[in-house]
Amino acid sequence: MNAQTHNQNPIAAALNAAGVTSTTFAAPNYYCPLDTLDDKIGQHAVLHSRVITSMAWYLDSACINQARNVLFARYAQSEIEGDDKFGNFCQDVAVDLDHESLYVGEQSNEQTLAQLLALRHHWHTAAQSACAAEDRDYNPKSLRDQMLAEKPRTADVGTRVNFEQMAKTMAHGDIALEKRMYATMCAANDTALAQRAEGSRKLMPTILEILRTASRYAPAETRFDHLPAVVQHRLTKAASATLDRTMIDLASRLSKQPIEFARISESAYQCGLTLNAILADKYSQVGELEYAGMPPSVDKVRREQKRAAISSID
Repeated sequence: MNAQTHNQNPIAAALNAAGVTSTTFAAPNYYCPLDTLDDKIGQHAVLHSRVITSMAWYLDSACINQARNVLFARYAQSEIEGDDKFGNFCQDVAVDLDHESLYVGEQSNEQTLAQLLALRHHWHTAAQSACAAEDRDYNPKSLRDQMLAEKPRTADVGTRVNFEQMAKTMAHGDIALEKRMYATMCAANDTALAQRAEGSRKLMPTILEILRTASRYAPAETRFDHLPAVVQHRLTKAASATLDRTMIDLASRLSKQPIEFARISESAYQCGLTLNAILADKYSQVGELEYAGMPPSVDKVRREQKRAAISSID
């Protein structure tokens, strides 16, 4: 290894190894993952359209989740009294949000929601153009339809593997007990997820009102870099993960076109390198803070507030 390579940072070394001639990488001050996707994979419509449409769906999900954040954060700060505190709060929340002062100045949950809703139009327009380039229709769900389509999750493979290990450890060799414990863990987990989905369904009218109200304050000039860094980080990670998942799907779809798949694979690889370099260069500290999470005591209080609120809905 020569001295120049030895002195490079890991990102630059990785880019050089991939054939990128620049010896340094600096994330642009203005950045949007859609621009990176356009630049790196835009020439491959079959890949580009699927990644961009997935990103538009992910942004819709971010809007819905942010509206929920607005609801619970404002409820936690409310001073409403009575037997049905949460129900009374929900009746007036849209009116309380209909004030321009909430969406300007210092970054707030409400301002972030308005910004996400503003970007939503641009991202869906990009998805429609990407699909047109592949000569296929683009028919995205409305936010209402996306919420209606939400289904109760079940324990994923990783969770079930962990349950198996826990049951095995706790059963001390008793195979019958191990099976019963594993089944109980899975059932309890699925019940909790189903209850969470049912609670979200009951909140849908309130969430839609929050979305409608915030959309009136969505500034058309919003750019991706106006979002809080933590939100930028999540959406950029989503772009990288979506790219990987789409390539797995295309490996089967293009099984009879090995040369075309090889070309697409190289572009996807270069795109992934760039996205990961941006994550490391621009959002490394954001990622560390996000992974650190809230203090356990604060996080526990927030979860209890949400459970209490949802359980109060008839």
